[in-house]
Amino acid sequence: MWERVDCLADQLRASAEMVRDAALGPWARPQRVLVCGMGGSAAAGGLLAGVYESDFEMRVARRYDPPSLWARHALVVFSSYSGNTEETLRSYERLAEVADQRVVVSSGGELLSRARKDGVPVVELPGGWPPRSALGWGIGSIARILGHAGLVDAIDADLEEVASSLDQGREIASASRADESSQLQRLVSALEGRLPFLYASDGLTEAVALRWRAQLNENAKMLVGHALLPELDHNEVVGWESPTAVRDGVAVVALRDQDEPARVSRRFEVTRQILGDRVRGWIEVRAGDGSRLSRAMELVQLGDYLSVLLAERHGVDPTPVDSIDRLKSEL
Repeated sequence: MWERVDCLADQLRASAEMVRDAALGPWARPQRVLVCGMGGSAAAGGLLAGVYESDFEMRVARRYDPPSLWARHALVVFSSYSGNTEETLRSYERLAEVADQRVVVSSGGELLSRARKDGVPVVELPGGWPPRSALGWGIGSIARILGHAGLVDAIDADLEEVASSLDQGREIASASRADESSQLQRLVSALEGRLPFLYASDGLTEAVALRWRAQLNENAKMLVGHALLPELDHNEVVGWESPTAVRDGVAVVALRDQDEPARVSRRFEVTRQILGDRVRGWIEVRAGDGSRLSRAMELVQLGDYLSVLLAERHGVDPTPVDSIDRLKSEL
């Protein structure tokens, strides 16, 4: 899994050829974008929606019944790494006569077969990986699809900037494995044996928090909570008045970005003051410089490595997801 996480930058770059091979053809600029997907296959859409929230309307449907009215006059991306995700297949059926423009991002399965039969463009990803470790292909593919649709300018240059940043992050993470003073190892120590609560704000860091949560769930086999500012100040902040025995096992990771609203920044400060010693572990993680996409992916990469190192500390294999496999079998 460490080696798979290492490939994030390489996957971003490789996605360029995959999108070129899809032969997307001419498109009218859509009014909005809808990504239909689940789990790791939806993560790319969620992150890009957070990055481009102020530029155009984009949302992710993680459900059986996508919003058909919202899909009108939209570009709909059906994202299923396996191609056999039942919720995404249902969405494909239900939106067949609704969406103005459709494209499939998948490595195979029933979805890819149906798309080819229907003449829907397909971005075919390499197969054989856990969906959560194929994020770079998904981000690169969907971002380039957005560029092709006229929604994002100079996307190839942006993605190369991101990939170069991730190259540096890969070197830092490799060195961090033997450096107990590194940010990565400090995070591991803060979260080991604890219940992580991820605090973020709407948009970019919200999408990052969802990715961190999923990676910690699947790789480290950990329960994780998350909440958003300012909403958590209207409810969860009171929950910290719970008994000490409950609070002692919790550690907060505050995911911060330079573009967060000033009032949200102030809320982070005041919330921390109010919680005081009720929270035994509070650690802040801030995105660096660069574009919004680069900052988001920098945080994502850190969370990916963190999840693998926590799996190592906990003595668990990060790759199998037995409960998910059983659910699919039972369903």
